[in-house]
Amino acid sequence: YVEGFWLMLQQAALDDFTEAVRRFPRSAAGLRDQASMLSEQLGRDQEALGPLNRLIELYPAYARAWGARGHVRARLGLRAQPPTGRRKARELDTAGPRGHGTLMYPAPPPAGTGAGAGRDRPRPQAGRPRRVR
Repeated sequence: YVEGFWLMLQQAALDDFTEAVRRFPRSAAGLRDQASMLSEQLGRDQEALGPLNRLIELYPAYARAWGARGHVRARLGLRAQPPTGRRKARELDTAGPRGHGTLMYPAPPPAGTGAGAGRDRPRPQAGRPRRVR
C-alpha cells in the first residue's frame, strides 16, 4: 500500500514538472527536476535523457546538466567516444569536484528570448510606496 502511494506521489510530481516545462520551455529548474524525477526516483533513465539534452542545448555552460547526463548515459551503458558528460562538467565547474563552481547554475537567457519576452520594463523599487496626491 505504501509503495503504491509513494509511486502515485512521484508520478504527480513528474506531471507537475512536465506541466512547468510545457508552460515555460526554457525553465532550467523544470527540466532539471523533470530529469531527476524520471531518472533518480522512477528509474526511467532513457526518458530522462530528453530533458537533459534539452537543458544542455539551452544552457551549454550548465555543468550539472552535463554531469547528470553523463551519469544517466553511464547507467544505460552509452559511453561516448571521447567521453563527455562528467568530464565536461568538471571542465565547466571551475571550483573543483564538489560542484560548487560559478557555472553550476545556468546563465539567464539573453534578453528578449525568455518567457517574459517583450515585458522588459522597470520594476518598482522596494521600500515604502510613494503617496500620490
